[in-house]
Amino acid sequence: MNVFATTLGLALRKRCTIAVDVAADIVAVGGNLVDDITNVKDVRFVMKDGTVYRHQPTRGDR
Repeated sequence: MNVFATTLGLALRKRCTIAVDVAADIVAVGGNLVDDITNVKDVRFVMKDGTVYRHQPTRGDR
């Protein structure tokens, strides 16, 4: 376990995994970042502490 995880009381086995009952923060993009780094501009959703956040466009967004 690394020092940061130990300090926070977090086991590494509960990190770097997408599974039920595991804390995960995810940024989903529309393409493979390895193939094209500009895909980072195409964020589809963010998951933070199990809650999914999606952009809700307003009139000024295009």
